[in-house]
Amino acid sequence: MNYPYANGIISAIEVRLFNRSHYAKLEKVEKAGFLKQLREFGYGGAAASIEEAIATELTGLREFLNGISPNRNLTDLFFIEIDAVNIKAALKRKHYSAVESVYMPGGNIAQEALEAAVFSDDYALLDKSQTGLIREIAAAATACPDARTFSITADKMIYAYVFRRLPLLADPALRTYFQTAVDAKNVVMMIRSRVLGWDWPEFSAMFIPGGTIPISVFAEAYPAADEALPGFFKEHYQEKIGLGLKKYFQSENIDSLERLFEQLLIETMKNYRYDSFGIGPIIYYYLAKQAEASNIRLLYAGGEADLIDY
Repeated sequence: MNYPYANGIISAIEVRLFNRSHYAKLEKVEKAGFLKQLREFGYGGAAASIEEAIATELTGLREFLNGISPNRNLTDLFFIEIDAVNIKAALKRKHYSAVESVYMPGGNIAQEALEAAVFSDDYALLDKSQTGLIREIAAAATACPDARTFSITADKMIYAYVFRRLPLLADPALRTYFQTAVDAKNVVMMIRSRVLGWDWPEFSAMFIPGGTIPISVFAEAYPAADEALPGFFKEHYQEKIGLGLKKYFQSENIDSLERLFEQLLIETMKNYRYDSFGIGPIIYYYLAKQAEASNIRLLYAGGEADLIDY
């Protein structure tokens, strides 16, 4: 399948995404009737819970993208963060006495294959790149003194793996997607670190390379007063990061800040939404389905934050 054909399919099904009318109806529904309303919208099949409905949709999204993708090497990278969660969870069970077994469906690495690699050193069910990634992260787990340090180290390795692959794939939309995601993660980590009272060396050890905002900007911003912090980011993303930080300091709600960056990522990828000959429309649809799920969770929980627009 080529990009014009795949993106034509995306364009045809985008009308099924929830719009403001859907969300307005969900906002008025009592919790007891929320799942019924989702079913009436055709969302989640015969799921027995809200989370099961969302999982059904996102699993279907993965299968759909697999079916239309002109290049699985590109679209598989969308799901690398799910792999990261699963790899870290398995290695924490092995090395840091974590007792909860966590496996998020929808990643590139099947649970059986992951657990065979981590707990039995059996990589037969993995491809070469997956084997290399898990071996690298597993080696880090044996060297890190605690679970928090390991988690940070693993995240950096995951994104290093992504950025090593991007030059081989040479897709500007995909590079923009990951650069924006990394920038957002670094800003949120900076805020969390400041709230926890960590000093600059502790934050800089967590900094993920590969974004468009260099570590030098964070080094200048980190010791600044709250009211001055947004100014350090005014030249990035058309001042939207600075504006987001201003809103955060008014509410001190980190969840709202993370949602703002989800919105920023979607808005950034809008630049590639109508590129018929590239992966941009597929990325945009993927993000819109993720935002749809996030909005549903928020409405079900009775949240007051703004919905993510797409």
